[in-house]
Amino acid sequence: MLWKYFGATGGTGRTIEIYRLPSESLTQKFETHHFRIMERLLPDGRWVAGQNARVEKDWMDGWFNQDDELDEAEVKRFIEKWNVEGKR
Repeated sequence: MLWKYFGATGGTGRTIEIYRLPSESLTQKFETHHFRIMERLLPDGRWVAGQNARVEKDWMDGWFNQDDELDEAEVKRFIEKWNVEGKR
């Protein structure tokens, strides 16, 4: 499956969480139903759905949108950085 990745900042100005959606599900802008299928990267490296209330609120407040897209290389860099910082 192909994915689109997004970095959430929570208004901090830096990526603090990473989310993904199946590529074919997002053709324009985010809509409410996207947050039902969005998956969040956990510290142990697993992706889980259903833990998206915070990022959905950020979206409603204007802090998160499709412009926050990350490419796969950026996601890998964040994972490596977080491993070094002990976030995993």
